[in-house]
Amino acid sequence: MHIARTLACPNIYHCTTRLISRRAWNVINNKWICRLSGSVSCPDESGNVWVEPEGQRTGIKVYNSLTKRKDELVLPRGNCASWYMCGPTVYDSAHIGHAYCYVNFDVIRRILTNIFGIDVTTVMCITDIDDKIIMKANKTGVDFQTIVKKYEQEFHEDMAALNVQPAHVYTRVTEFIPKIINYIQKIEERGLSYRVDSGSVYFDVLKYGKYGIFQKRGESVPTGNIAVEENKRYMQDFVLWKASKPGEPKWDSPWGPGRPGWHIECSTMASYIFGKNLDIHTGGEDLKFPHHENEIAQTRCYYNCNQWGNYWLHTGHLFLQNDPYKMSKSLQNVILVKEYLKKYTANQFRLFCMLTDYKGVIEYSDEKLGKACALLDSCHSFLHKCDTYIKGQLVTAEFSEAEMIQKLKETKSQVLMVLADDFNTKDCIDAVMSLINYTNSCLSKRPQAGPACRSPGAVAAVSVYVHRILGQLGVALGGSKATACADDTERNFDYVMDSLVHFRKTVRNYALNPTEYGTTSSESDQQDMSSRKIKPLLQACDELRKDLSVININVHDYGQESSWKLLEGHSTSKIKTSSVPKKKKEQAGS
Repeated sequence: MHIARTLACPNIYHCTTRLISRRAWNVINNKWICRLSGSVSCPDESGNVWVEPEGQRTGIKVYNSLTKRKDELVLPRGNCASWYMCGPTVYDSAHIGHAYCYVNFDVIRRILTNIFGIDVTTVMCITDIDDKIIMKANKTGVDFQTIVKKYEQEFHEDMAALNVQPAHVYTRVTEFIPKIINYIQKIEERGLSYRVDSGSVYFDVLKYGKYGIFQKRGESVPTGNIAVEENKRYMQDFVLWKASKPGEPKWDSPWGPGRPGWHIECSTMASYIFGKNLDIHTGGEDLKFPHHENEIAQTRCYYNCNQWGNYWLHTGHLFLQNDPYKMSKSLQNVILVKEYLKKYTANQFRLFCMLTDYKGVIEYSDEKLGKACALLDSCHSFLHKCDTYIKGQLVTAEFSEAEMIQKLKETKSQVLMVLADDFNTKDCIDAVMSLINYTNSCLSKRPQAGPACRSPGAVAAVSVYVHRILGQLGVALGGSKATACADDTERNFDYVMDSLVHFRKTVRNYALNPTEYGTTSSESDQQDMSSRKIKPLLQACDELRKDLSVININVHDYGQESSWKLLEGHSTSKIKTSSVPKKKKEQAGS
């Protein structure tokens, strides 16, 4: 038989436990000894108690902003996870500060689904009515609905360009107005809101009494009888329903015409889709307080519960180099996603994000992005090298196949371990690069005289794993003959490139050793005298290689064999286009 019981612990905080066996605890030497069949929770600095859910234990540790520690992800509905994500306010173009948040959460989502096999359902809200949207409409003279449609579409295009998976469900505030009104009425019925003369409705924070979950240690919640706006009672009270003002969109309500407050929107939409039980809630660090604080307060009141949203994850901010302020449209210190993609690629930005803790602050600069670009180039070059070895084009000295397979096995275990530790992508990339460096060293050994055993199976296993794990994280390593083509017409590109490289190989080999191409001895004896005729052939080969590099095609020579690969767009390793004649530049850009 199990009972719920509260134990009075001797330390400064009281630990609340549930489902504790009556026979599983006793007092020994004035200390409480407990065996728990349920879960343990401890109060945070605001006195709120977080209770670990009961359900499937995933073994994945996540940093939970509610508890300010790493908690194991436990899913009450088996292998299914519900995830609500605060989305954009669509009044302007998305910048890479936004992208940093959404790419990081996309990586986490891919880790949960692709690597740990969890069925994740994601909902993202679109704020399509807000003070900033109204200001933009009034300033430009354009209807607010036209503005939000334009920028929402642009947001989706930007996310697709960054290879961010779309949410399963998108919710828009204007589509939820009746439900938001009902939500506010329920809070009003519980006596935790009040109206002011203007017709606005406010949440009564002091009456709620559990405010400050996301406050930092030693930071007090502002209090006082300060009428900051519309005669609200206390400074921290926040608006649930805003009374209409001239020139603003409005909807009818029991309190008069107006529109929803910012915080109530997310509570309503998340509740409508997921109900009382939400596993994961995410957003940027700047949303933690007051937005998520207020969201929790409202929803707890609506459901009359002590906990809503079991795990709260927040990403850090992106700063420009030498800029003390986070990237923000209002500060005009932004790089738009579209501007970024003119210079770099989605893969490069994703790897840039993955080299830093998603919770941390990161400084953006070309120099720091260069590290991600170099790593990505290394991955492309490695996969290409593996391909040439497997095909027999690259000949190396013999190496230990068993040792390579063991290194691969250790890497797989290491990757799973670090990703289960709060999605540690930095150490994951380090482990993968260690495997790449090891395999590269094996493939760089010069062959000895005589036949040597080859290990294409082991190299293929490593190549497949590197390609797969990076792909599972959203790094789309194309650049191969198989992935360069998207439709029937583009598939001809393979044939053209193979023919072109074969032609170049033939010309090059003739220049290097004309006797193998049917020349007589006398002709060979005259080679020194004809060097000026042969040299242009080699120069033509080099020029062709440079010309192809303009369109990100890289040609490699291996003895008398040649191969090609596609480079990542805007790659740091490609040959500068300044060496290509102007006409060819124009043709490449057309």
